[in-house]
Amino acid sequence: MFANVGIPLIGPAIGVGWFAFIPVVLVETLIAIWVLRWQFFFALRWVSLANVVTTFVGVPITWFLTVLVQMSVGYCGWGDGSIVEVLLGPAWLGPGYIRDLGWAVPLGLIVLCVPMFVMSCWAEYLILRRFAAKALIWQYVWKANLASYALLVAALIVTMLCLSF
Repeated sequence: MFANVGIPLIGPAIGVGWFAFIPVVLVETLIAIWVLRWQFFFALRWVSLANVVTTFVGVPITWFLTVLVQMSVGYCGWGDGSIVEVLLGPAWLGPGYIRDLGWAVPLGLIVLCVPMFVMSCWAEYLILRRFAAKALIWQYVWKANLASYALLVAALIVTMLCLSF
C-alpha cells in the first residue's frame, strides 16, 4: 500500500517546478540586487545555485516529510474529491483519480507550496548566508521566496479556474 506513497502529484509538481525555474531565478536575482546590493552576475550565479540545490535536495526532502505528516494523521488515500480531501492529502492526489475535477491538481499544488516555501527559505538561507550578514540574508530569502511563490500560486489559481469551467 505504501510503495507509491506521494508519487501521484510529484509528477505535476516537478513539471511546474522546472517550467517555473527560470522566471523564479530571475525574480529572486532582481530581489537580491535590490535587497543585498549584489551585482547582477554574482546574484544570478548564487541565486541559481541556491535554487538548484533547493530543487534537487529540498523538494524531495519536503515531499517525504509531507507524506510522513499525512500518514501520521491517518490520511492515506485520494478521498472523494471534495475540497477538504484535496486540502488534507495533496501528496496523494493524482490526475485521473478524481474524475471531472481538474481543479484538484492545481489546488493540491497550491497546498504543497506552503511547506515548499518554508523549505526554500531555509535551504537558500543556508547556502547564501556566507555572502552577507545573516539577518540581511534572512530578509532576502523571505522577500525573494514570497515574491516567487506568489507568482507560482497566482499561475496555479488561474490554471485551477480555467480547468473548472
